Amino acid sequence: MSDGENDSENNDEGQYREVDIFLSKFQVKSSDMSEEMIENVNDVLKNGFEQCEFHRYDSDRQSELAELVKREMDKRYQPSWHCIVGEKFGTFVTHSKGNFIYLSLEKKGYNEKNINIVLFKT
Repeated sequence: MSDGENDSENNDEGQYREVDIFLSKFQVKSSDMSEEMIENVNDVLKNGFEQCEFHRYDSDRQSELAELVKREMDKRYQPSWHCIVGEKFGTFVTHSKGNFIYLSLEKKGYNEKNINIVLFKT
């Protein structure tokens, strides 16, 4: 990664890496993906945000973004990818090794909601 981002892997001490998405930054909270795959996920997310106009954030766009990301990851890395997008949710997943990432976009400002994304392959 570039521009002074923290390149450290997620660890038990709570250190996170940041990935640029437009003017906001996603924090990679947990991942077992390679750096190359994380960069590809970053590209997929940027394209997804643009295609579904996610800057006009509402709950309908969560499903739209999840579907776009899932379909693109299926194309790039073969099925079966799963994507969860939301403000708050709990999940417990089983995934294939090297194919899991949990990101959080912490938005700043009045009444802005955080966006969390879990992406994994089974």
